[in-house]
Amino acid sequence: MKKNIQLFLLAGLVASVGFTSCSEEDTTVTPTTPTDTSAVLVEYANGVTWNLQGPNQGAWDFVANAGVSSSGATQSKDIIDMSSVDPTLGVIFPKTWTTSNGTTFVKANNFNYAGATQAKADTAFLAGTATSTTGVLATGDVYIAKNARYSHSYVVIKVGTITETTTDNLDKIQFTYKK
Repeated sequence: MKKNIQLFLLAGLVASVGFTSCSEEDTTVTPTTPTDTSAVLVEYANGVTWNLQGPNQGAWDFVANAGVSSSGATQSKDIIDMSSVDPTLGVIFPKTWTTSNGTTFVKANNFNYAGATQAKADTAFLAGTATSTTGVLATGDVYIAKNARYSHSYVVIKVGTITETTTDNLDKIQFTYKK
């Protein structure tokens, strides 16, 4: 017998979970996509991408909510710092992101980050032009990212502090995001 229940999560999110049996022996749970696209998204703080040429993690995984090293799995690199080495100029920290797994970005600086929902992110994303690389990032920029890996379709990113250094490749971009 198939049953459906709803779980009420933090921040008022509602998730539907289906299961196929009510017996104590069989507790198979099959998650489904959340049905409430109007709920305000949950914020994750402390996201950071470091200069890819330096010793720290230059990519970020929005599914695992964690940094990824340059040698990490390609499919988990939702955003990647685009630092490069120029034979004459040395390391260049362009303050831009790209991806290695099909994530696309839409810049949406007029988007209400505080009130972000999946429905609003969908509307803003479809109204913009999706690219595989961001423009030059600045504090306060808002980007909406889309990738099939995301269980809710979109991640809304807000750029925080950008730190540039001159000699140690410890440049970084800090950000918060909602999903």
